Amino acid sequence: MFGLGMPELLAILGVAFLLFGAKRLPDIARGLGKGIRDFQSALHGPPEQPAITVGAKCPKCGKEHAPDSIFCASCGQKLREEQKDTAPPPPKVN
Repeated sequence: MFGLGMPELLAILGVAFLLFGAKRLPDIARGLGKGIRDFQSALHGPPEQPAITVGAKCPKCGKEHAPDSIFCASCGQKLREEQKDTAPPPPKVN
């Protein structure tokens, strides 16, 4: 870490404590952390938001559900028809 050991870091912290005082050090550290976080987010760009999939809306109670839901979890209303396999069954081997 830049060739600084524990004694050097403690000396820097001691000088900062003498210059700014005990009441201002937490504010300074908080501002420094926020500045580093903003700098990193500017380098990497904003975090990607996961794609939101809109599910079925219950016609009876109006609640949103997952896209693969068949029945409403709140009122039991059927949201959509079940999808049945349209592929023919596999041939029987004798």
